[in-house]
Amino acid sequence: HGSAYGERMFNVNLSTSNAAYAVSASERAAQSFTPAVSFLLYNVTIQVQNVAPKSDSLTVTIQRDSAGVPNGVVLATSTQAQQGSGWMDFSLTPRPVLSAGQTYWIVAGSTALAGEGYDWFHSNTDTVPGEAKQDLGSGWTVSVATDLTFITYGIPTGAEIAVGLSADRLNPEPGGTLVYTVYMNNTGTADAMGAWVNVTLPPQVSYVSDTSSSLSGTNTGPGSWTFGTLANGPHAFTISVALSPAATANTVLATVAHLDYIDGSGANGPSSTATASVTVLLPGGIPPAGPLASLIVLAAAVAVPVAGYALWRRRRSSIEEVFLVHRHGLLLCHLSRRMRAHQDKDHDVLGAMLTVVQEFVRDSFRYGKDRDLDRIEFGSYRVLIERGRYAYLAAAFSGKDSPEVRRKMRRTLRAIEQEYGTDLEEFDGSMEPLLGVRDIVARLVHLS
Repeated sequence: HGSAYGERMFNVNLSTSNAAYAVSASERAAQSFTPAVSFLLYNVTIQVQNVAPKSDSLTVTIQRDSAGVPNGVVLATSTQAQQGSGWMDFSLTPRPVLSAGQTYWIVAGSTALAGEGYDWFHSNTDTVPGEAKQDLGSGWTVSVATDLTFITYGIPTGAEIAVGLSADRLNPEPGGTLVYTVYMNNTGTADAMGAWVNVTLPPQVSYVSDTSSSLSGTNTGPGSWTFGTLANGPHAFTISVALSPAATANTVLATVAHLDYIDGSGANGPSSTATASVTVLLPGGIPPAGPLASLIVLAAAVAVPVAGYALWRRRRSSIEEVFLVHRHGLLLCHLSRRMRAHQDKDHDVLGAMLTVVQEFVRDSFRYGKDRDLDRIEFGSYRVLIERGRYAYLAAAFSGKDSPEVRRKMRRTLRAIEQEYGTDLEEFDGSMEPLLGVRDIVARLVHLS
């Protein structure tokens, strides 16, 4: 459907029931909604059932409100057909800009005879702001206080940038190197006219080099960079650092990135901050472990010879990449065991893998649970996906397929949603309330 970078859900009603409004040549249905922020509307998805015969189509239009009903002037339209029951996607032409605080209507109509069109499912209760109405030929009326099912997809108007930060490994060695990737992804419709990034490194870490010039950026001082125009799309640069040989083992090193930018109108956009934490390896290159992990290692060492334990470690499933993706399709967190984001080949693989996962997330919400999968084969990797209420957790692993990987993922996602459920439900693109999810995801990589 030609989505833009950063496409996500805005106004939605996912609550459904067996009740529905009929849509045919003699009856229309409509649902109102009021955007909290202005956005460019790309798609509307509604849950419907095609009543026999199955060859007819359904038309959806977007209209402004006039005195509590659709005003009859079409802002955008799409006509589609499908058989059976499920979420039906309408890619709109043209793509209208919807203004914050203004009420709009999703209006569904069909040329099919009565009883042969579509049923548009509703909640059978007043669920979200807005209302559902029917037109049975004599004007729009409210039959019951309810809301029809719908999802609106688009991207925000203006520039919208939030900083992200990741490290290429979780457990660097004293005296070793580390590469941070700073993300400045613009998920809005307009260019950002300028951006400033400040990165605060821990005392045990010293700057070596960076790739900001690939984005026409300039290093203006220790830990400071400036950038010019940043268009819609992903933008990232890397910072290579050296870890002091005297770094204390088992020490957690936290690096903080802060971003400010100017939007397309010349106004200051909202600031954002991201943190990436790593833990210094113990002597001998042994990663730190919590009490449970230490107990498991001790039990294994007692039960099997050293050579046998090493062979078991090589053959068992090992999680290499973890992606936490919000149900809107935006990346919340990425951790990697081995891949190096600064190497071109690995960067391409990671980018392609993330794209596949994000498209999977969008499609699963757009088309419903019937299209959900739990596994994607990606080259030599298996990518398992766990769906939560507000987020998806995807883990790429090598080695034997093991039910234990799935159990670990479920425990991790459950812990994230228990601790950050409210922030995930109210997620508006700001990462600051969710900085702690990285620590929970990191435990999944540590224990694999």
